[in-house]
Amino acid sequence: MVKSLFNLPGRQTQGLMESLFSLMNIDLPIPDHSTVSRRARKLKIVLPVEKTSSSGHVVIDSMDGDRNKNIDRIEEIGRKEWKQESGYHRRSISETTMFRLKTIFGGKVSSRNFDNQAVELFVQCLLLNRMRQIAKPDSYIVNNR
Repeated sequence: MVKSLFNLPGRQTQGLMESLFSLMNIDLPIPDHSTVSRRARKLKIVLPVEKTSSSGHVVIDSMDGDRNKNIDRIEEIGRKEWKQESGYHRRSISETTMFRLKTIFGGKVSSRNFDNQAVELFVQCLLLNRMRQIAKPDSYIVNNR
């Protein structure tokens, strides 16, 4: 996780962890970067699923970019209803999430092995979800009396 979070190569991640453990007076051995890389492909990452009241939807743009039809439909029913009808909001959320992932983690993986790449991407998703949860404000109902 540290490797993905700070976008460091394996040897630099090993050195960072050794330095941190030394500064914190923690007497534990740090595994060699090659050992971590070999073990990474067997790592099982579990992404926690947040309970929601509604089911999730996968949105696929099947309109072939027919902009005029979309504009006509927006004029017919209004922008808000069109967004609901077309699933535009869900698409926008997914595009924003991918933009965030690529911006924060650089948009590429550093592992050579496919299984390690998959684990690296799962770790990035886990970190992104954790960052979002930490930054999410608590909402409360305010009653005006």
